[in-house]
Amino acid sequence: MNANPAHPRARTRSLRQLDTATRLEIITKAASGKFTSKDLAIMYQVKVHVIYDLKHAAMRKPKRLLKKKARELAKARHETATKEVVQAFINSDKAIWTLKQVQEQASLLAKEKVPIATTARIMKTHFRLSYSRIKRTPDFGNTERCKVLRHLYARKMFAIYSEGTHVINIDESWIATQDFRRRCWHKKGKSNTYAEQAVGHKVNIILAVSSQGKAWLALTQCNTDENVMQLFLSKLAQCLTAEYGVGWREDIVILLDGAAYHRSEATRQSFLHLGMKVVISAPYSYAGAVAELWFAHIKQGCWNPDGIKTGKK
Repeated sequence: MNANPAHPRARTRSLRQLDTATRLEIITKAASGKFTSKDLAIMYQVKVHVIYDLKHAAMRKPKRLLKKKARELAKARHETATKEVVQAFINSDKAIWTLKQVQEQASLLAKEKVPIATTARIMKTHFRLSYSRIKRTPDFGNTERCKVLRHLYARKMFAIYSEGTHVINIDESWIATQDFRRRCWHKKGKSNTYAEQAVGHKVNIILAVSSQGKAWLALTQCNTDENVMQLFLSKLAQCLTAEYGVGWREDIVILLDGAAYHRSEATRQSFLHLGMKVVISAPYSYAGAVAELWFAHIKQGCWNPDGIKTGKK
């Protein structure tokens, strides 16, 4: 900090407001004998007793400020090295698996060991990174073909939604357990196991969820195939006619994923017979399927807290 002459009555600063470099400047000038304590107090906008405290502290522990300055410089080097390493990971689109991975490279760059706490602080506060569970996808999920198909699918859906078209997303899932809770509080060192409450017979769900907020649901215990799909489509057509009248075919688009029974010849004939407009989504387009959010919503908590038997008998 450059010392600028100030009026004696200017607002003063406390000792805590002076950084290490400024404190060293004051001690150096006081030791030179060219400035009185009052002169230094005016130059640095502090009270005279602050100058006295610095001079006495320097006489009692002359190396204290130098050590503190060295620590601050080392901290700055560690932060700079960590930022460069993390930015390199981000620019190269490489995964950061552990803090130690970043710490080791930052230590090599700084030519001294970088504390793991510094690495964690920079990644959390400066880059706003978080350590969370990854979602694994097959290697071919991000092939050029899949990326192009998702791009074309996104453009198609943007055009459909921009026209105000009513979209109904159809998807399937199943329920094999009654309890979807994955975490609970427990004492340290105690076992955190819990008996799984399996459903006596797996329940399949076929869902049609609307962009206007309505949903039509079917529950089955048989495997979903093209025959079950055709039956669901015919029943859905009846519901849409009752809800929106015979003109719904001009205003509604059915959105499905690329499952085999969605693309089969028999299912295509059903679409033609029922007069449905259909869009097949691109591979691995989970973010564009509203039904996935619906399934995620119902698959939480415990459905059977009293432990009632779920068998057929």
